[in-house]
Amino acid sequence: MFYAIDKGSNYDLALYPTSNSIDKIAKLTFAQLLMDKQGQAMMWSVLNAGLALLDRSKIDPAAASKCKTAADVLAAAKATT
Repeated sequence: MFYAIDKGSNYDLALYPTSNSIDKIAKLTFAQLLMDKQGQAMMWSVLNAGLALLDRSKIDPAAASKCKTAADVLAAAKATT
């Protein structure tokens, strides 16, 4: 999940000790992560591809549209079956 968020963000989150884990960025909003609509689309694409590899359902678009923070993304991914 962190990788998907990192791919969607305009920051190189993994390179910095203050932002190199999901725990450290969980409360940040997409705006704080400099994630525009294109970045969000990339994040969902990467995340859903990863979930497919684990034989899990894609994140429901209605649930995805409600996500505003990294923690919301984590919760949406955990809710898949």
